[in-house]
Amino acid sequence: MMKKILAQTLMVSALMVGTSAMASAPVQAVPMGQQQRFQVQNATLDFTLHNATGYDIEGIYISPSDADEWGDNLLEETFEDGSSIPWVFSPQATATQWDLRVDWADDEDGTFVYWRHLNLDKIVSMTLHYDEDTDKTSATFNDAGGEGDEEEEE
Repeated sequence: MMKKILAQTLMVSALMVGTSAMASAPVQAVPMGQQQRFQVQNATLDFTLHNATGYDIEGIYISPSDADEWGDNLLEETFEDGSSIPWVFSPQATATQWDLRVDWADDEDGTFVYWRHLNLDKIVSMTLHYDEDTDKTSATFNDAGGEGDEEEEE
């Protein structure tokens, strides 16, 4: 009987963790020219994502690094090459480390790339790149001081 109660408690706890992780995702992507700031407790989580891959993107998923699931696709339309999207976070967002997943448009294999443990309390912009010669996707990051860094997908 004790094992059954413990198993049910663990299952409910796991569901609650997944639910709170989903609620912490960014509120929405705001189209350029229609930017609007929401009052947030930790505004430094907001960042701009730039697509410099040479390809369109059909899915973007952002979740806290400790979440077990990606959640919903945050794009309402295709994120075209050469475009930028400012991400504005929910006031309930408390995690500082986030994972980001990108799904390519027109990819019949369903290929995606992702980055883990992004410190969004420091990153203000992220630019995605793709190198056809190496078949690798990478990202460059800029922090509030303008400093940059580069990292390949996992």
